[in-house]
Amino acid sequence: MIVVDSIGFSGTHSITEILREVPNSRVAHGSKNFDTLKGLGPDNVNPQEFSEQMVRANKNGEDCFAVHCTFDPVESKDAFANAGISHKILMRDPKRQIRSCYAWITKKIMDGDGGALRTVTNFNRDLVIPLGLNPNLSNAMFAFAVNHCTSYAMKALASGLEIVRMEDVLNSEKAFMDTFEIKKDIELSHFSGGAKKHVASHKSKVEALGLAKPDEDAILGGLTYNVGQKSYSFADFAKELGY
Repeated sequence: MIVVDSIGFSGTHSITEILREVPNSRVAHGSKNFDTLKGLGPDNVNPQEFSEQMVRANKNGEDCFAVHCTFDPVESKDAFANAGISHKILMRDPKRQIRSCYAWITKKIMDGDGGALRTVTNFNRDLVIPLGLNPNLSNAMFAFAVNHCTSYAMKALASGLEIVRMEDVLNSEKAFMDTFEIKKDIELSHFSGGAKKHVASHKSKVEALGLAKPDEDAILGGLTYNVGQKSYSFADFAKELGY
């Protein structure tokens, strides 16, 4: 039983497709309910209930994996440990992850999601203007993406859980098998010469929309990233995450 959790934007769709080749596997992706496997929403359960669901499925002979549940790493740590579930955190190069999140929120807003637009515009007030930057939509969306990704990453570091890198997991068979504790005799097509699993769920087409480019470096460099009693620059924060 393995939970490799993530805020997303880190190859989780591709990883899930690879895991589904494992015999007798049951794989949750983007779900907080291991019984229904439905996306985040009304079916959500807490980490304790989720761990109980995984244990039941495992006792029924299923090889259980959960990816990208978005549970708080600190709050969920004990529930998974007490159930005997291996619990790790999946990360990606932080700047690339933020850019993927930026593409995702851009698409939501351009598709007419009013709630997303209201949420994002608050970041002009809270982050962009205090940094002395132009409070435009691009900067607001990028500031949202920075907050969304780094807030989770700070909790991941605070939890002390093992952090695995997307780049290793998707490019190294050994890293993938070790991360998900898969038996060595199981063949996965992604690593054995078959078609690569690559699901680009948040592929950016932002430039084609003609939006102004966000002030990435000014936003990333103007913030501090606090873990426990330590404050980091963005570069040092990335190093703490293994990048």
